[in-house]
Amino acid sequence: MPMDINNFTLPPYMSPYLSGVQRVYFIIAMVSAIIIFIANCLIYEDNDAKCWYLIIPFYNLYTKFKIFWNKNYFYVHLISFIVAFISILAAGVVILSVALTFYNNMGYGVASQIAPTMAVIIAVGTVIWFICTMIIGVLEILLEYHVSSRYGYDGLFTVGLLLLPLIFYAILGGKCINSGVFRKIPTGRKVFMIICVLLLVAIMVLPIYFRVI
Repeated sequence: MPMDINNFTLPPYMSPYLSGVQRVYFIIAMVSAIIIFIANCLIYEDNDAKCWYLIIPFYNLYTKFKIFWNKNYFYVHLISFIVAFISILAAGVVILSVALTFYNNMGYGVASQIAPTMAVIIAVGTVIWFICTMIIGVLEILLEYHVSSRYGYDGLFTVGLLLLPLIFYAILGGKCINSGVFRKIPTGRKVFMIICVLLLVAIMVLPIYFRVI
């Protein structure tokens, strides 16, 4: 029986629009991002760093390491990130090469000749990626611990920063406000914070309003 194109609809899981529950999750995620951003702005300003550092890739993390721990560990973090990226990229290129070998009908003979070398590259790349990822994870956990320690909290608070950043960063932001840091922020940087918050709100509201998602 031929398909009636006029009455054809995509199944729900293929819909380009979010469901009601997914929209709620999206809104919660965006509100969380706004609160965490504001809290980090206050934390940076409380430690004599400009809040706009937050929007500069890599430099924001460098600043955080410099403030709360040791900037040298940022370089370890950066090198680990680069090596992890290159290693997993190399493994991906090898997998793609194998796929293209079969796609181009080069046959099992050629594939069997290069398979051992490719398997070694994939295995080594995966191991290197795993080790570098573990190093990055440990450094970030220790960094959050130093953030907690700076404000007089213990390891349990560090777990909170990692698992529930919305709540625990909001606590740190509130502590910064109570210390009077917001009054000390220059007007220009306050305007910057407001503009960033408005942009995040727009990202949250406009797609739903115009039914983009």
